[in-house]
Amino acid sequence: MESQLLWPRTDNGTISETPDPKAFDFLPSYVSHERLEHPYVAAVLKDTIKRNEFGNREVIRAGIFQLLVKCDPSDLRSDEIPEELPVVCKVAHGRRQIEKLKKDSKEADIYNENLRDHQGRAVPEMMVCYIGKTAEGCHVGVLILTDCGEPLVDGLAPYSMSISWCGSFSHRRGQVVLHMLAIHRAGVEHRDIHVRNILAKKRNDGQGYDVTIVDFDRSERVACQYKGDEHEDIVFYRHPPDYKQFGCKELYKACDYACLWIEREINLGNQSVPVEEITDIEAFVDSDILPNGMTRDAAILHVADQMATMARVIERRKAWDENPRVPQ
Repeated sequence: MESQLLWPRTDNGTISETPDPKAFDFLPSYVSHERLEHPYVAAVLKDTIKRNEFGNREVIRAGIFQLLVKCDPSDLRSDEIPEELPVVCKVAHGRRQIEKLKKDSKEADIYNENLRDHQGRAVPEMMVCYIGKTAEGCHVGVLILTDCGEPLVDGLAPYSMSISWCGSFSHRRGQVVLHMLAIHRAGVEHRDIHVRNILAKKRNDGQGYDVTIVDFDRSERVACQYKGDEHEDIVFYRHPPDYKQFGCKELYKACDYACLWIEREINLGNQSVPVEEITDIEAFVDSDILPNGMTRDAAILHVADQMATMARVIERRKAWDENPRVPQ
């Protein structure tokens, strides 16, 4: 649907405070989503989430109203004002930044094409992208996405497994991993996976949180090289798979970032044995040739230290799982 955005010229106006039609610029749509039902959209800006040092890129929390006719929203009676939809606006000022918004990073196209089937789950819903000029002749682009909550803080480790997992496993840390897998299988590499780009929002029924991955302005269309089986590789607290055989650096990093795996193998000389298989340290040490220069007693101490370290890691992980951090 062709659409126009009524974009306020000030960032502190509300509908009731903007009676002057000159308070809005009218921007044409570049791409839009089926969720957009009416031809005109009025934006009410709430607060600035972030702004770059040059002031030409910013992220603004806002509300939008879908309108049937092109009008000054302040002319509407209270019973005519449609429901406000909470959104986040990614705003680019100037031709160069607009090109980054729509072409260089292909963010709007990535949302509208590659990630179309994952909108509302792994990634936000892209409502519409507007690109045009203000009355003063300034170029501006506005990418409007559904508001998916607040970013996580302090890494993924302290959160419950449900922050990183989804599907039949209701684990949030697992949501992050499987969302990344879905994004990669859609042919997109995020290239900036960090807690600031992982949002959590309480579900409407109050039962848990939905987790969404955002900010694809550094992303590229790339064929993911991961060829493994997620039912074997992407499993909580298994030993990390071989990095080279895994095939995908970013997906491996996401699994590691989510504390998906725990080092579970004891290394001694040419041996790498799962810790669960070592029932007798002395028998394990005696079963292979020791590294050059290492005595039997030193080898026993070396293995015991590795096992003690693993035990501490597992205990800390269990403590986090039993009392996980709650998203803000």
